[in-house]
Amino acid sequence: MFKLAVEAYNNEQYGMAMSYLDQIISQQPNHGYAWGYKGAILRGELKMQEAADAYTTAINNLDETKDGEFAAWAYSQRGAVRAELGDTIAALADINEAIRLAPNKGGYYQDRAIITYGQKSYQQALSDAQHANQLEPGDVNNLDLIGRCYLHLQQRDKAVEAFNNAAIAEPSNADYWHKLAAQVSEFNADMTYSSQERDTVLTDNVVLPQFPGGRQALFDYINNHIQYPEQALKDGTQGRVIIDCLIDEKGQVTDTQVIQSVSTQLDTEAQRVCQSLPAFTPATRNGAPTSCWYQIVVDFHTGNYCKTKPNNVP
Repeated sequence: MFKLAVEAYNNEQYGMAMSYLDQIISQQPNHGYAWGYKGAILRGELKMQEAADAYTTAINNLDETKDGEFAAWAYSQRGAVRAELGDTIAALADINEAIRLAPNKGGYYQDRAIITYGQKSYQQALSDAQHANQLEPGDVNNLDLIGRCYLHLQQRDKAVEAFNNAAIAEPSNADYWHKLAAQVSEFNADMTYSSQERDTVLTDNVVLPQFPGGRQALFDYINNHIQYPEQALKDGTQGRVIIDCLIDEKGQVTDTQVIQSVSTQLDTEAQRVCQSLPAFTPATRNGAPTSCWYQIVVDFHTGNYCKTKPNNVP
């Protein structure tokens, strides 16, 4: 039955796959692989806490000696979910476990780089993104992240080089990357890309913005308001867009920046949805409302069972 579940999952028949997985788990509650696949589907449905719990059960029932690759994947997925739930400390711990079990997997270094970038640890993020690029050359998301790290580290020319390399890696979106490189080229060599620093959970006297109803309500809003671009749907374009949102003192989203790109169409739609978000409870510094950058993940998937595609299972 597990083979049937995997086949249904790979064919994007997630409802059927979930039915098989639930039957397996009812008969074999310690089936780590079944729990892992279930976590992937739950994450695709944006049921984040349930997904985290499923990944935990999977991890607890896997033998690292025999199931190291799958265990690494489960750690990485739980880490991603925890990051989306706002627990970056636990997320980093999970990604570190994934790297320990699969040190040659570039994607895990990329995952860690994305988290540390959000914490403004740009040198650490750059190191991981570069290592990921060495392991898996040509990943446009790594090149984009490398470029943005260089911007914050005040190295304009290296940032321009990274964005131009992204154009080579993704020729279908080359205009976007060349335009970005041209914009950066206009800055002084020692000038940062953004004039506004990003507040983070590491700032002791800052409380981050809160979406009404919490993170799950935020995921539900995004999932219910995504309008998949027609051409992107026809082309089968899908992936994960990461958006930085500037939330002002009144809790309104006043600016957005694409941190991780998929395509111009999907990037634009992700920004539109983020700009449509209802008011947050604003961030505070020393008890007073303040503007703050807040990172949001928007997943696009062409399947009709769920709007967000679970990450590939090894």
